[in-house]
Amino acid sequence: MTLIQAFEQVPDYRRPQGKRHSLSCVLVCLVLSALSGNQSWRDHRDFIQRHWEELIEHLQPAKKRLPSYSTLRRVLLGIRYNDLSAAFLQWARQHVPIEEGEWLAADGKSLRGTLTDVDDAQQNFTAIVSFYAQKRGVVLQSQAYQNKQESEVHVLLAMLAEAEIEGAGVTADALHCKKNR
Repeated sequence: MTLIQAFEQVPDYRRPQGKRHSLSCVLVCLVLSALSGNQSWRDHRDFIQRHWEELIEHLQPAKKRLPSYSTLRRVLLGIRYNDLSAAFLQWARQHVPIEEGEWLAADGKSLRGTLTDVDDAQQNFTAIVSFYAQKRGVVLQSQAYQNKQESEVHVLLAMLAEAEIEGAGVTADALHCKKNR
C-alpha cells in the first residue's frame, strides 16, 4: 500500500461543491513537506512551489493543479486527527513494524490550547495517548480523545487490544495499574 492509497481511506469531510483537489493529494503534499522540516503554512506552500514538477509527475492531480496555501490550511484544520492517524499508521506499519524484544513507552499528554469550560470544575481538553519506541525514537501509534468522553486508561486499553505487540514490552504510568479485587 502506498501513502496515497492509505490517505484515500480518510473520510473527506468537505462538501463536493468547489473541491479542486483530492484529500489524499493535499495530505501527501503536507506529509512530504513536514518530512522536509517545514512547519508553517507558508513553508508548506513554498515546498509545493519548489517541487511543483515532481509532485505533478508523481501525484498526477486532476488538471495538473496542486493545493494552495489556504487549501492546505483549511483541510488540515478540518480533518479528524484519529482518521488521519489511523490511515498513516496503517501505511507506516508496513515500514516500521514493532520488533520482538523492543520496549514501548505508553503515555498520555494533554494538548495545549484545547481547554474548554475553564471556570467549571468539569473542564474538558483534548489529549493524545502514544506508543513510543524508545530505541528508535519514533511514535508508533497515537490516538486523541476528549477527557470528558473517555479516559486515558480506556484509550490505552483499546490501543493495546488493536496493536500487534507480541514479543515487545510496554511501560506505562502507575495510572494504568489495576488492583485485583
